[in-house]
Amino acid sequence: MRFSAGMTYQGKNWTKEYQLSYWNKIKDQARMDSKLKALLDKVYTEVSEKGLDAVLKKKYLKRLYESYINEK
Repeated sequence: MRFSAGMTYQGKNWTKEYQLSYWNKIKDQARMDSKLKALLDKVYTEVSEKGLDAVLKKKYLKRLYESYINEK
């Protein structure tokens, strides 16, 4: 994910809402599977609401990934 890039470029101006804001500007041009786009929407939205530490956990992200990517 692009959190580290955003943090690097924004420095002390980075906020937990930054990545969602940036994603909303570029997602229509992103050439990727619609399921992956939906997953990124979810992750970026949750980080903007709850923060990095609450969302970026291995077990949680794995469950989320499986629910979005494996859905029919």
